Amino acid sequence: MSEVLKGANLVLAFLLLLCALGAFASFAYWGIFGAPRAVVPVPGLARFVIQALFFGLAALSLAAAGHRSLA
Repeated sequence: MSEVLKGANLVLAFLLLLCALGAFASFAYWGIFGAPRAVVPVPGLARFVIQALFFGLAALSLAAAGHRSLA
């Protein structure tokens, strides 16, 4: 039973870490490129390409880490 709890604790800690990293990355991304008063305003197609790369690389990273169902 304690091995199951240890495993569950590790999974939870990993998921919380991913959420924290995602929150920091989204905040930085949004503040630089996506905010209404962004430091670097990006027009239509370029903004789409940046967003596609951002989320595509996140999905690719999840898949490479073995979490294909989350990707």
